Amino acid sequence: MQAATGIFAPTASESGESEIAAALAGHQQTAEWDWKDLARTLYAYDRLLRDWFALDLPPFVIRLGRLRGSAYGHFRPGCNECAVAGEIAINTRYVSSLPCRRALPAVRRGL
Repeated sequence: MQAATGIFAPTASESGESEIAAALAGHQQTAEWDWKDLARTLYAYDRLLRDWFALDLPPFVIRLGRLRGSAYGHFRPGCNECAVAGEIAINTRYVSSLPCRRALPAVRRGL
């Protein structure tokens, strides 16, 4: 769902997980923090891909932060430390060196 403010949230389902994921997505995209723009871009891509390919995926949360040194990221289908299922984690240590990092803002503007 896209609110009038341009905030993208995971698709809602019957479970409370979607409410948690939507609340977290909204917070990540509006709070003043270092990764706000990246969070907005990632959630915009989620919405774009779900719409283009008619994907009916369960809700998830995006975690942006430092992970163990050699990991670029991970997906955890089960519950994380906060009992939220479906975590996609991205190691911010490597975000600036990813080639797609430079392309993401330009593609997002085209949305």
